[in-house]
Amino acid sequence: MSRSAADATRFTATGPYAHSKPGAAPYKLPGFMANAQSQGSGNGGRQETPKEKVERLRAQARAARMAQSTSRVDTMIDFGRRFANKAHKTMVYTLIAASG
Repeated sequence: MSRSAADATRFTATGPYAHSKPGAAPYKLPGFMANAQSQGSGNGGRQETPKEKVERLRAQARAARMAQSTSRVDTMIDFGRRFANKAHKTMVYTLIAASG
């Protein structure tokens, strides 16, 4: 059973829906939301990149862990893990450079 052209294009958007109306004012956040958002950027109004956010959150988590674990053994284990991580990273990059 064949369909007409009108049936085939019934659900296809034909208008300029991807464009906004000219002269329309941009959406403005309510006052309480705008204030909360502006307080979140404490870097002098500069937006934080995702990489900076990850580094900041990791530093906060590390500081919280260090504050929670005051044992000398925990401190030594943390130092050993960081040293082993750096040594492993150096070895990997050395092997990649030597094989390339």
